[in-house]
Amino acid sequence: MSSGRPESRTAYTRYDESQWAELTSSSNAAASTGASHTDQNLDKFIFEFLSVHGDHDVAKTFASEAGLEEPARPIWAELQTTVRSSFLEGNAEKAINALNSDEPCSQALKSDEDVHFRLRLQELVEMILEGNLSKVVELSRGQVSSLCLDNDARVADLRLVMGLLAYSNVADAPDANKWWTSQEARVEAANTANSLILRAYNSNQDSKLVSALKF
Repeated sequence: MSSGRPESRTAYTRYDESQWAELTSSSNAAASTGASHTDQNLDKFIFEFLSVHGDHDVAKTFASEAGLEEPARPIWAELQTTVRSSFLEGNAEKAINALNSDEPCSQALKSDEDVHFRLRLQELVEMILEGNLSKVVELSRGQVSSLCLDNDARVADLRLVMGLLAYSNVADAPDANKWWTSQEARVEAANTANSLILRAYNSNQDSKLVSALKF
């Protein structure tokens, strides 16, 4: 993990800038050539993109409006939706509990310290924003600190997050610290968790839309 990420110019609510660029550039390309969405299979690509990223309710609405036949949802769909929405709403604790309650994801989380640390760090940020100091101390001295052993990059990120405690108003914190309180940071955590879920269930992490844009 890199520390001191710059603040985004735009507040992305559900996806990061590169993901949304992939989605919109495909739509613009189809429009510029005069091709219909049906001819380009764009509607199907967008539906799959939304599903891969755990936005199953949005995907269902899109499929209905586009006249697409919605395929059966994967067994991990509800988990994806819960985890993604929880991170985006600032409830990292709920998201992590949901992952730990699912056996494949719990095992995947234990075996991937980078992901585990990133998600726990987001949980720590949300506790700081809530002003829950006792939980901040407990979590930072427990699981988060244990994941930082012999890893300078994680230590640097933890210091930036803990540095938020020096400010009664986090808006006054330096940009490198303040980034962790942004919606962009929540999106990053949600995307990281979503990738973990897909790996845990051996599902393809690239939508056809993303794959098509690589060529």
